[in-house]
Amino acid sequence: MLPLHIVGELVQPLSLSLRLFGNVTGEDVLLAVFVGLGVGLLGAFVHGVPFGLPLQAMVYPLLLIFGFIQALVFTLLSTIYFYMMVPHDEHH
Repeated sequence: MLPLHIVGELVQPLSLSLRLFGNVTGEDVLLAVFVGLGVGLLGAFVHGVPFGLPLQAMVYPLLLIFGFIQALVFTLLSTIYFYMMVPHDEHH
């Protein structure tokens, strides 16, 4: 059981960091898709326009909410991991 416990302790921070990386990257990809869609839609109707429709504006509030929730979950899980690692003294 000791090797399994050691691997579990090493994987927890890695798992948390990969989860955070995936969520941040996913938000950036979503934003890039909406920007490309806005440029493509305007370019399909009007040729030679150097800007696109601001379709990403409707995604910004969602990204702010998701970012706040993700930061809250990341902080909570980090706190729980640290709390589990600190030795506990029982007071009677």
